[in-house]
Amino acid sequence: MLERYQNDLLTQDLLFADKKHQLDMKYANDVQAAETNLWKTLCCTFILVILAGWLYYKVKQNRSKRIIAEKEKENLEKDCQRLKAEQRQHELETANLKLEISQLESERDNLKELQEQQSELAKPIQNAIMNRLDFLNVLLAKEITQKDSCSKPYDKLIESIHNDKKKFMDSTRLAYAASHPKFIEHLERHRLTNDEINYVCLYAIGLRGKDIGEYTQNKRHYMVSHEIRQKLGIDEHETNIGLYIRRLMKDFWG
Repeated sequence: MLERYQNDLLTQDLLFADKKHQLDMKYANDVQAAETNLWKTLCCTFILVILAGWLYYKVKQNRSKRIIAEKEKENLEKDCQRLKAEQRQHELETANLKLEISQLESERDNLKELQEQQSELAKPIQNAIMNRLDFLNVLLAKEITQKDSCSKPYDKLIESIHNDKKKFMDSTRLAYAASHPKFIEHLERHRLTNDEINYVCLYAIGLRGKDIGEYTQNKRHYMVSHEIRQKLGIDEHETNIGLYIRRLMKDFWG
């Protein structure tokens, strides 16, 4: 009985050891399977992250390209508008230049006619007309031909105008006395001095008050303009004396 009991006990131990071994093998297999699934999950997650990053990069790249394309299109439209504006400005400047040349030619012809018809004019007035005709001829030649050979005499005349301001202003007054006598007589009737008439003639040729101040370098420039306003009875609301003078000259010319 003891031997049989020992045999039964040994058999149970063997069965228990075999079952334990099976359990250990199953646990090891389960652990290995879990680790395999974990690695697969990690690999899939990594691949998904890479794919999501690539898709995000492509979307961002396409968006950047679209923004750049829109900016380039906007810049191109701005450049086209600027070129059109410059072209219109160039056309306007060309038209103004043609108008100025036409006006200069008209003034030159008028002065030439006065010179031919009024030989009895005083010598200073004749000299003033001659000098102005020479200046207009040189200016027209320079503007029409755009050649350096024609610009040299023009540069010399401009230099003389800056160097001898009194002579230029006197010659301008004398030239207007010949071409617009009623205009000069009107100024003289309002007791304007020759120097004040010189200032008025600078306004008449198209200069602004600021331009006249810079040209004459006279510290009393604004005082002179104020005295001219008072003598001519210019309304205080007439802020642009240059426009007033040119309208006045046009009225007497007509």
